[in-house]
Amino acid sequence: MGSLEDIVGQLIELASSNSAINITSAPNNNGTAARQPSTGFPSSFSDISSIATFLLSLGALRNWGLLLLLGSLLESTRQGLSSLWKVIADSFFLTARFHEDDSSFDWMMLWLSKQPSIHKARDVEISTRSHSSSYDDDDKKHVRIPSMSETYTLWYRRRWIRVTRELKEGNWRNPEEILVLKIFTWNQSIIDDIVLEAKKLYNTEREDKVEIYVSNSNCCDWRSSCTLAKRPPQSIILEPGVQDLVLGDARDFMNSKSWYAERGIPFRRGYLLYGAPGAGKTSLIHSIAGELNLDVYIL
Repeated sequence: MGSLEDIVGQLIELASSNSAINITSAPNNNGTAARQPSTGFPSSFSDISSIATFLLSLGALRNWGLLLLLGSLLESTRQGLSSLWKVIADSFFLTARFHEDDSSFDWMMLWLSKQPSIHKARDVEISTRSHSSSYDDDDKKHVRIPSMSETYTLWYRRRWIRVTRELKEGNWRNPEEILVLKIFTWNQSIIDDIVLEAKKLYNTEREDKVEIYVSNSNCCDWRSSCTLAKRPPQSIILEPGVQDLVLGDARDFMNSKSWYAERGIPFRRGYLLYGAPGAGKTSLIHSIAGELNLDVYIL
């Protein structure tokens, strides 16, 4: 392949030869041939054709063209094989995605933390978040969950499952985490069985817990702050009858959802609690949430 210096030198030599003075055959008054200086540009189509032929004859340009063509063919082949693999994978694999702002994400993370394949993995993430099975501040237990951007495999009812965690960039919020499961099966119901099993496990782990959520200032959703053990009603000291009155009214309200819907009334209930700090306002809310199996949301 010719070097760049050789190509430039040949082009300069060609330009120099075209700039030579052309001699015309028409005599002047003195009987001598007039000499007309050339402008340095091709004066006819034959000159342009000669330049084109010269350029095409350069070995370097031919080699560059072959490399460009070969690169285009390789990239087209790569894209074609990638598309073919995606079609084949979609035909044999069932894909399920769980977003971190959905409750099912915590269900699945807890379910994965119980799988033997995750416990045996060499690269895992240690977590004590709300989707783990340990909640109290004085509980030092932790769980192993799949690491970000790593791939894990496990078996469920003789089905091969591929697990990954991904980050999806958002337009106006922080990156969103997505849990992806690819299951080698044609049976659509297998994903329903996994989600149902994960939900039951999650609810079992939380039978005696109350989740505390706070408003997320970065976007319009809620963020889990902590999880507390349920507060027994008898552990709260209030004026006689106050706790039973509020709890009984709350139970009646929870059982009257259809009554509100039939009359087109918004289904909501408000209680105004007042008193000095330490009078039991927060403890009463904690206890009622535990008795009604509800979570607490703080604005």
